[in-house]
Amino acid sequence: MKLSKEAKRAATIATGFALFMGAVLLVAYLLRGVPSPYDACVRKCAALSKSGQLVYQGPWTSKPLARGASSVCECQ
Repeated sequence: MKLSKEAKRAATIATGFALFMGAVLLVAYLLRGVPSPYDACVRKCAALSKSGQLVYQGPWTSKPLARGASSVCECQ
């Protein structure tokens, strides 16, 4: 059974979309188990029987992503 060019193109697009969605769902599933920087800091300090907090070290910014990337865990 021969498929027309349009049917082959539609099947290729549907396959590509399914692969893309599968990759997105796999990444979301894998990232679900990664702790946030704050949680990782709390766990690290709890292992030392101390309390932990993230301390921002860098230029002033109102962007939370930049602040999180420049933060350092300090155990007290």
